[in-house]
Amino acid sequence: MFIQNKSFRVTRKELGILAGLGILFAASSLTLFLSFHYMDAGIASTILFVYPVIVTVIMAIFFKEKTSLITVSSILLAIGGIGLLYKGNNGSVLNATGVSLVMLSSLSYALYIVAVNKSSLRMSSIKLTFYVLLFCTLTIIVQSFFDSNNHLQLLTTSSIWMFAIMLALVPTIISLVFMVIAVRQIGSTPTAIMGALPKTAIFCRSGEK
Repeated sequence: MFIQNKSFRVTRKELGILAGLGILFAASSLTLFLSFHYMDAGIASTILFVYPVIVTVIMAIFFKEKTSLITVSSILLAIGGIGLLYKGNNGSVLNATGVSLVMLSSLSYALYIVAVNKSSLRMSSIKLTFYVLLFCTLTIIVQSFFDSNNHLQLLTTSSIWMFAIMLALVPTIISLVFMVIAVRQIGSTPTAIMGALPKTAIFCRSGEK
């Protein structure tokens, strides 16, 4: 935005909406990472992708969006898939706390997608993402003061810095910018459905010994 000489100015109303979006995104991130303490990351990431179902339900109930037979079938398949994950190969069942945290993460992200689509914000996707991540960061910093088990940690090695930068760029900034563009072009439900690709997490997890 500096290079393109774009204004960072926002109105008080816009700032309030952006703050709400940032808090929603922070809640989604925090609850997802907390769930990793209770369950496998691959399974948690798979359950997370129930958010298209939540987006579809919200849009149908509150915004009277028409739902096709294909969409309903997809929802039923998604719910059935989560049901199949309930019990592992060794007979153990998923941790209830972990599942609850993942579902909260899904709900927060679904509300974020719907809010981006239905809010009165009229600004570039980069500007919106900048403010969302700014308020997300502030929310996480404040939360860290009240949670002694998840306090902020300094980045001390070059490898940690590299991983942090990659997390910031690829699954966060780039993903969010394109998500905002997609929501504005095709709507909340199609964006949520086409964005639900948990295969990467499952593939990476399957390579562990």
